[in-house]
Amino acid sequence: NVVAMARAVGSNAELRLLTLTGIAFSVMQSAIFGFLVTHLVGVGLAYATAGLCFSVMATAGVVGRLVIGWLASASGKPRLALAALGVAGFLIALVAASFSAAWPVWALMLASGLAGVAAASWNGIYLGEIARAAPEHEVGQATAGSTFFVFIGYAGAPAIFGALVTLTGGYATPYVLSGLGVLAAGVTLARRPAARPDRRTARP
Repeated sequence: NVVAMARAVGSNAELRLLTLTGIAFSVMQSAIFGFLVTHLVGVGLAYATAGLCFSVMATAGVVGRLVIGWLASASGKPRLALAALGVAGFLIALVAASFSAAWPVWALMLASGLAGVAAASWNGIYLGEIARAAPEHEVGQATAGSTFFVFIGYAGAPAIFGALVTLTGGYATPYVLSGLGVLAAGVTLARRPAARPDRRTARP
């Protein structure tokens, strides 16, 4: 029920913030994962080299989810972890915007690995924060509603990113714009303390 999901998210300021955060991160992730190979081939790299960079990025993203998720849980500061990923995502967007064939392969692979960690390590932390922020009787509805809107962003971002590449004649502006989204989310999370969750249960 889309209306019920929207109501569950929209009626809670904390859930609205986290959902917007998830949308920003999903846009960043879909942009860098969707266009890295095309971008690198476009600046003159061989297909095999571009594919290797993507493999490094994807592998680093898997490892990053585990490590960053564990750190967020062990430290008890998941919002700070998301905020740090927002800053890291912005910095890696600036790096990706400057990719060229003049870069040595090792540097491209290193940057790709860092991009995987910065762009793909947010999911588990975000879902945990959604569950924490939602009233106990609405955790399922809030999680479903938030991820529904987040995946709209994830699915729609590549089309918008590709259109911006065409309009601007390059990848720099779209990368920077996607990086600004996660930076804004990170700064907002760092400056705004987590609200105390409402754990009232529904009456029978």
